[in-house]
Amino acid sequence: MAAWTGDEDRGAARLPAVLATLRSFAARAGATRVTLLYDQGGDLPPALVDCPNTGPVVVGEGEEQRAIADPDALGGRALGEPHVHALPPFDVDAAEGRITAPLGALESHGRAVRDLGALFGGRSAVSVEWPTTDPEAPLTLASRAGEPMVAALGDAQFDLPDGWPQG
Repeated sequence: MAAWTGDEDRGAARLPAVLATLRSFAARAGATRVTLLYDQGGDLPPALVDCPNTGPVVVGEGEEQRAIADPDALGGRALGEPHVHALPPFDVDAAEGRITAPLGALESHGRAVRDLGALFGGRSAVSVEWPTTDPEAPLTLASRAGEPMVAALGDAQFDLPDGWPQG
């Protein structure tokens, strides 16, 4: 995990801020977890950061992983706070691939995920998981700059139209 222990501008120096950003987003969004494939820049390998709403965060590069039991103890400040609201779990029918939510709620979550991913730059990708009325079918939205967003409902994956959500 050399990139997370060195002094690079996009590597270790940003780890506390990256963790603070992910943890803050998860809490404000009512998400169960936020996962980031973090483009550290240059020839550094990407890092995978698995950040549940509570509990330890796992940071990994390749086969190496480490758990950070108390990411708040690192004293990081969030890189930004995309606009997001915690909403009641969406009503879903996983077999039909159907989500029932208040008007604009899914689009609002989509914009927030897109804006969160933009904070990390490069080829970073972020996914956010929310609980639904079906515990076996959480809703996940994933974003990478310049690519269409992807949604998942449980194990079913859906490519969203290019440019979704607008705004």
